[in-house]
Amino acid sequence: TEKKLQEMADLYPLQLRERSREYMDMWFLSLHTCGLRFSDILTLQWCDVHFDERMIRKVVVKTKRQIEIPLTDNAIELLKRFWQRNGNRRFVCGLLPENFDLNDDLAVYHACLHKNASIKTCLKRIGKLMNLPFNLGMHCARHTFAVLALCRGIEVKKLSVLLGHSSVLVTEKTYARFIPHVLEQEVNDKLQFEVIPRNQ
Repeated sequence: TEKKLQEMADLYPLQLRERSREYMDMWFLSLHTCGLRFSDILTLQWCDVHFDERMIRKVVVKTKRQIEIPLTDNAIELLKRFWQRNGNRRFVCGLLPENFDLNDDLAVYHACLHKNASIKTCLKRIGKLMNLPFNLGMHCARHTFAVLALCRGIEVKKLSVLLGHSSVLVTEKTYARFIPHVLEQEVNDKLQFEVIPRNQ
């Protein structure tokens, strides 16, 4: 929920380790870049980021298709934080070596597993501080984005494009349990027609 998101943000300045704040920035970057998967956050290069166009153009690790992600003000602020940390490096988050081969699928897979292990530990601790009933992980940022987008009235078809799903059916299947709530909200907000026959 947005309330829990604020609670998480409030924990940020209380983190004593810079690495913990960096991992939290990665989580929020995923949230604010339309739920980019961890593999795509990890492999995001500065050449993928177009500040002048407020856009990320990137080949997705999972699907090998290029997507375009519009950048919000919050996404730009987070990217600027990473620029201050790692601006002279090839990768935005600075966790991969400069000569890393993005065409080596096995290397990408192992890098994601390896790097995600320490991030999981950090985020799990943050989640416990928030009293979450589940383990907080990077993929939770993607789900949070999708659910909040649905709750704010984003059409499933548009959400599917933003998430980089292969079809709208994938999005509908993944988030089916949230769609009835959205439809109910849409009916209440937009379909309350004024005309009704009444007895004289």
